[in-house]
This record gives sequence, C-alpha cells and structure tokens, in this order.
Amino acid sequence: MIKIFLLFLGLISFGKIIPDAWMTYFYLPSAQLTSLYLGFPLIADSIHHYFKIEHPLYPIEIIRACSGFQFFSMLFALLFFLADSWNWKAILRLLLFTWGVTIIANTFRMICTQSTRAWTTPMIGEHWQGALHESVGALIFIISGILAYLWKNNDFPIIFQSLKTSTRKLL
Repeated sequence: MIKIFLLFLGLISFGKIIPDAWMTYFYLPSAQLTSLYLGFPLIADSIHHYFKIEHPLYPIEIIRACSGFQFFSMLFALLFFLADSWNWKAILRLLLFTWGVTIIANTFRMICTQSTRAWTTPMIGEHWQGALHESVGALIFIISGILAYLWKNNDFPIIFQSLKTSTRKLL
C-alpha cells in the first residue's frame, strides 16, 4: 500500500512539472469528445493552453486542472502494483489502458458537470457551482476507477464478459 501511495505521489509531482502543451494530451481528447457530444464548437487558446466549449448559456473552460491527470496517476499506481508482470510491454499496455480510461471518464465528467450545472443553476445559482463541480467529478472518477479495476482483474459482472472478451481480441 505504501508503494502505491509513493508511486502516486511521484506521478503527481511529475504532473506538476510537465509543460502545459504536453498536458493537452490528457484534456484535449476529452474536450473534443465533450464538444462533439454537446454539439457546440471547441475553441483553442494556444497562448494560455486552454480550450473553451462555446455553449450559449454556460460556456465551458477546460484548463490544465481538467486534465484528469490525478485520476490517471492514482489508477496507474493501483493497477501497476496489482499487475502480474512488469515487463515494458505490460507497462506500455497499462499506460495506454489507464490513459484511455482517463479520457473516457474525463469526458463523462465534463458532460455530467455541464448537465448538472444547467439543471441546478436556476435553483441554487452560480455560488454553489464550484462545490457541485468537484462533487460530480469525484463521483465520476470513483465509479470509473472501480469499473477499471474490475475490468482489469476479470471481476466484471457476467453480462459484460463478452464485451471484455471481444475488446481483448482487438488488443
């Protein structure tokens, strides 16, 4: 458990020194998928390295903090120490798996946060939106982490086994 925590802290520290341009590999795919789902254009600000989804009522600014890198670090650390082998191919597959899960979870978080914001702003105003944003994000990432762990360790419910088997054949 201590090894997982130390790897997580190391990855988080590494994430703090990564240039902004590199972090776009985490939040740009999520921003593109969210923009596609919501049906509003994605605008890039290359100077400040952030993206904006031009929603007419509630525009979404996607910044470095929206990258999901902390979730990526936590999930990678957990799955790394639970892995059967640590050869370079297994680590590369684990990195790609964790990155993919992060992109999917982050996209779902952005969509759910935007939907929740649209539903709740008329009732509670803008004052509580920060807490709501954090709560929705935490909930989505916790559920995504549990599902990724179950998926990776073959503990997924039987109805999803055929989906997992077919995707494993692709990899």
